[in-house]
Amino acid sequence: MKVTITARHCEISPELREQANAQLENMQKEFDKISRADVIFLEDGPTPQAEITIQSYRHLFNAKGKGASHEQALGVAVEKAERQIRKFKDKLIGRREVREKEKETPTVA
Repeated sequence: MKVTITARHCEISPELREQANAQLENMQKEFDKISRADVIFLEDGPTPQAEITIQSYRHLFNAKGKGASHEQALGVAVEKAERQIRKFKDKLIGRREVREKEKETPTVA
């Protein structure tokens, strides 16, 4: 997975970069189809923001978070992204189960 971390209108510490990279690696363990992840830290106005864009096969996940610090904003954005990935993964598994049940039950003509 390729990870890009960008800071716009602010400076971020190397520790925050490592934290963002580690949290994205944890997402990779849960959903291994992730090919690319972009993290953008913003300082627009008084509140720090974090924006995560995750690209997987045929799907794009976007999550934004705001907080008192960039760490909190990253935490909010990661939670939102994980929720989206979990929901997408459940849909994929659910569709597979429905197709398998259709194959198992023979149709009588």
